[in-house]
Amino acid sequence: MSIKRIKLYPAVPDVISQIAKMQFSSMRQIEYAGYTVDELVKYAMDLKQLYYLWHDRLIHLEYTDDNHESMILVAEADEDESCLSADAAPDTGSFSGITKKLGLAVTGRQTKQKVIGGVIFVTVLREMLYIRSLYVSPDMVRNGIGTSLLYSAVLQLANMHYVREIRLEVFAENAGAVSLYSKAHLVPFEFEYPYELGGTAASSVPSRFRVMCMAARFGVSIISDYVEELKRCDRVLLPFDLEKVHAELQEKYGSISPKDWFD
Repeated sequence: MSIKRIKLYPAVPDVISQIAKMQFSSMRQIEYAGYTVDELVKYAMDLKQLYYLWHDRLIHLEYTDDNHESMILVAEADEDESCLSADAAPDTGSFSGITKKLGLAVTGRQTKQKVIGGVIFVTVLREMLYIRSLYVSPDMVRNGIGTSLLYSAVLQLANMHYVREIRLEVFAENAGAVSLYSKAHLVPFEFEYPYELGGTAASSVPSRFRVMCMAARFGVSIISDYVEELKRCDRVLLPFDLEKVHAELQEKYGSISPKDWFD
């Protein structure tokens, strides 16, 4: 798909169905591509489960006191630049009646069908920023969507909270995701496999089930690299003022020495 603009904004109710469909497609074509039918039934969620998963996550962010510690960003792609101006806010819809019917959970003003190219869900817990989910539509890879979602979410939450470390888990055979995270300065670290996956002997786990843990210490070096990369994503409309956030992050983390911050 030829993409002219990518607009990032916090997830809203009327895109839940599109998020679920996009993730379902990504999981089947990438993460679980080598699974048998029985393995898919056992390990992979179906479309309805994904829909309610994102619905519950958004409800949690909307109505709980600690919602400021988590963020869901979506990337909306469109070939028509006229409907992606920075001043045009997405239709927020409403939670009333959102579960009426899977795939038709849009309330309020009806607009042109949104094309959701990616989604990220991140949480800050005890000064660790955890990437809980990051998915990009298989039809839109190599358009900078994953990079812009990852860097934008990290910078925004790090500006709102103190972050010592970024951490995530990824399937070891998901080469595209591993490459994305490696470029974001995350490196693998030892992961103790649960007993049901063969204990600590990684060699005993089938390759398609192996999970890689990756992490990076957060600081001014990562901040600068993320900002510079976002500046090069000229097709991406960010949900915040990059220069302002950069200045605030430099002031916040620039005076913290590695010894004081990480010991």
